[in-house]
Amino acid sequence: MRVLLLNPPSKPPVLRDLSCGETAKASYYWEPIDLLVLSARIPSGTEVSVLDATAERLSAAAALERACGAAPDLVLSLVAAVSLDGDLRFLSELGSRTGAEIAVMGDVASFTPGLLEPSGFIDAVLPDFTHEGLLPYLAGERSGASGLLLREGPGLEDRRSRPSGELAYGIPRHDLFPLRRYAMPYSLHRPVATMMLSYGCPYRCAFCASGRLTYRPRSLADFLAEYEVVASMGVREFFLRDLTFGVERERALDMCRALAGRRRMAWSCEARLDTVDAELLSEMKRAGCHLVMLGVESADPDILRGSGKGAGAKASEVFRAARRAGLSTLAHFIIGFPDDTRESIERTVEMAASLESDFASFNLMVPRLGSGLREALVASGRVSESDLSCLDCTTGGRSLCGIPAEDLARTRRRAVLRFYSRPSRLLGLFGRSLTPAGLFNLLRNGAGVLLGR
Repeated sequence: MRVLLLNPPSKPPVLRDLSCGETAKASYYWEPIDLLVLSARIPSGTEVSVLDATAERLSAAAALERACGAAPDLVLSLVAAVSLDGDLRFLSELGSRTGAEIAVMGDVASFTPGLLEPSGFIDAVLPDFTHEGLLPYLAGERSGASGLLLREGPGLEDRRSRPSGELAYGIPRHDLFPLRRYAMPYSLHRPVATMMLSYGCPYRCAFCASGRLTYRPRSLADFLAEYEVVASMGVREFFLRDLTFGVERERALDMCRALAGRRRMAWSCEARLDTVDAELLSEMKRAGCHLVMLGVESADPDILRGSGKGAGAKASEVFRAARRAGLSTLAHFIIGFPDDTRESIERTVEMAASLESDFASFNLMVPRLGSGLREALVASGRVSESDLSCLDCTTGGRSLCGIPAEDLARTRRRAVLRFYSRPSRLLGLFGRSLTPAGLFNLLRNGAGVLLGR
């Protein structure tokens, strides 16, 4: 059997992995974790190929020729709500030309799989790419497969089930991916691989769908085996694709202490303000971590509490602790919460400008698929369940508060310029880029951000 792991083409580049779709804000892209995990689970003896058409910046025509040239029997493809029309057109043509079975994953597959039922060329929907019940399907056996939806006649048979237990999926086939195409805006080296120590998130923030993904930790031994293989390939940095690092404090410390004895790769991760502290941040630094991304979201404590985020730790204290540990930081903010006012947004912009963070990412509030916010909007009739418009947190297009969407977009742009206009911050950014690759990434992505991507 021949299997093609596919990330369809998209311009501008769309990030589709881990059930979250959005347009990249600048010139960065990471290895899709969904395809990596599946590459580890496809049985030996199967002919596996990878086509990351977005990372390779292929046109739809060029990507289709490459995909057809692989002559796949089974295509495992990412899709995203923000690029769904183009994704489905591409897959329909691919299925028509090759006769391959088409299976899809991504935010639509995880949270609204029913929207894919009318697309008769889709043979399977994989809501959770880590589910062990997929193993028979990946081996070409439909009868014993679970954790998915399978085409039966005109409809999709729902075989979903809730997974449990520790993850151990083996070593992904990083060698099949176009590694040189992957880098982060702040990365010190190139290429940057993607790895994972846990799947899902135990928190239920209203604006985010990650809490709908069942949290499961990965075996540390399994992770370390992959770490050694990736390092042996000459890769010097990885992005830890955990949705929230530090959920299990002891597991995080164990990972850091294990990596501290190796120190073969630098890495970065995402965390909450309340899942890291001075001790863990110091251990992360010793383990090779050079940057941590932290969700601040808003300066308004009432908005944070209303969204399920909680007022939690004071952001300024956590960012100072990270700096003392020698870590760079990136702060995430959201503009346009349903309860936002012009005044609360302005306080968030001011907070971002004054925060001791090296980088900042400003996102527009959107009703993400699977989020509690979207469910509330659908229940109130403000959003249709099938409405997939205006879901890109980079471009927005819809206001959920009393401020016009155009004003929110302008405010986001102003917030970016305000944050990066401080000479001391710019000097600090160039001071931290101690490698040629780091300097190149900084200049390339800085230009993209400042020019309005």
